Amino acid sequence: MKRNLWSKYLPAILATTCLMPLAPILATPQAPITVAQATISQYNKYMRLGYSATAKRDYRNALINFRRALSVRPGDAYATTAINNVSNYARRGSSKNIFIASNRGAPGTRIGGATRGGCSSSDRTLTALVPANNLGMTTSQYPVVFFYVPQTSADILELSLLDENDNEVYQKNLTPNKTGGIASINFASLPGLKPLQVGKSYHWYLSIVCNAQDRSADIFVDGWVQRVKLDPALQSALQQVSASDRASLYAVNGLWYDSLTALFETRKSSPNNSALINEWADLLDSVGLDKIAREPLVPCCTATN
Repeated sequence: MKRNLWSKYLPAILATTCLMPLAPILATPQAPITVAQATISQYNKYMRLGYSATAKRDYRNALINFRRALSVRPGDAYATTAINNVSNYARRGSSKNIFIASNRGAPGTRIGGATRGGCSSSDRTLTALVPANNLGMTTSQYPVVFFYVPQTSADILELSLLDENDNEVYQKNLTPNKTGGIASINFASLPGLKPLQVGKSYHWYLSIVCNAQDRSADIFVDGWVQRVKLDPALQSALQQVSASDRASLYAVNGLWYDSLTALFETRKSSPNNSALINEWADLLDSVGLDKIAREPLVPCCTATN
């Protein structure tokens, strides 16, 4: 009878296996990742709660949550800006839609001088809708700039855009609306304009060309726009609030152009809504533009070759 090979060698195999040292089972280090994820989650939670409270004008709870977010992520720019702005809101004791400009600023002329060319008969002049420090932030690659244009006989409105080194990156002639009112130019509608870069500041000039042969007669204003990154927590909060509340959330983050654009778009959809008209006026009042805060919104502008 043949002997089974397994029965012959099995004792030796078992003995060898039992004597082999066990390889240690190494656990994959998960703790640092877990802690980091938890920190981000907590930060985003507090920022969302802060933004939600801000939209409801509940500045006490907004401040509490923004401070919690800052404790989770010390030195965070978004939380710091929100705390500073909400603190100012609470100090004023107002539920109005207001904007607090940063301490940073840039030289500029937001209110144009009187014309020598006689192309405007209005007692008001060209005015850029920018904060008093002339610098506004945006998260958009193609922001919308706003301005008050008086009733004028001029045929040319010139827009120029310069980079931080005063190099002209864009120039376009537009045909103004001659009836007078608050108009806007959406950079996305300007042919050939490249998107603004994050972290870069741009200097924009707007001129009413009263006399093409004598440009010293121009009425002009200028302002600055800087594109910044959108806070992910704010992006999430924006998706959960009504359109009319978005302006407040942008404002608490110091985003002037986004705040004004959000309110402008809401007003366009309900032009006779008195509450929205008052919110718009409150926002302009808060940056010292009360004289033109209740001027009508007018379309602008037609690009020319």
